Amino acid sequence: MMNARWANKEKTSVWADLNGSTLLIQASPNNIGYRDLVASGEPIAPFFEPQPTIDDYKTAIQSHIDAVARAKDYDSGVSLASYRGSSVADYAADAEAFTAWRDPLWPFVFGKLAAVQSGTISQPTIAELVAMLPEPPWPLA
Repeated sequence: MMNARWANKEKTSVWADLNGSTLLIQASPNNIGYRDLVASGEPIAPFFEPQPTIDDYKTAIQSHIDAVARAKDYDSGVSLASYRGSSVADYAADAEAFTAWRDPLWPFVFGKLAAVQSGTISQPTIAELVAMLPEPPWPLA
């Protein structure tokens, strides 16, 4: 008996457990492993989207922060924040607006994730968590 689950939403590959080994099988009629799986009659369980991890959330929030900085042609949020107190007034103003927006983000994010862990709120998707953040100080377009 083999246990199998679609490995992705597109159904291009299957995770299959066979005799204690986990195999990733390309879902192609040209693949003998996939043909054998189909011929076995064993059902292929639906794809299961894993819940985001803390690291997934951190990476997404940092990417959002950096995207806000890049919208003003800075390399990253760290680069933009380094212009605080710059003698170039426009850079200093960008950095002030950016850090005033960015500084409360991480406490907000970790507060939401703590509420998830305590069961106070249900776990948001990454997109839902990013949508909960305050609007950046300038458009991202």
